[in-house]
Amino acid sequence: MLGERLRKFRLARGMSVEDLEAAINEAVSRQPLAKYERGELQPTARVLNRIASVLGIKSAQLWGEPTCDTEVNPFLIRRWIHLLINHLVNVVDFCNYQRKRGTVS
Repeated sequence: MLGERLRKFRLARGMSVEDLEAAINEAVSRQPLAKYERGELQPTARVLNRIASVLGIKSAQLWGEPTCDTEVNPFLIRRWIHLLINHLVNVVDFCNYQRKRGTVS
């Protein structure tokens, strides 16, 4: 049950397991995170609190019924895509800048 709720809250925020891993500062890798969601492993209280904090909920909400809308939010998906595209554009611009300076072959 905890795993199902964890997955629902993560997806409702438009996050992949990799996004969640990065957001919790890689305190836990994606393999244990995926096992939490499948119910194969239980997180420690410290990890559970960190995950809940990143998801913007109380850790108790992962143990009980979700109190938020757990449907996928199209606005959040578009926002994540927009942020990703902007980041990629910045990386390409930086690489082009470095190439012009001759610091990258």
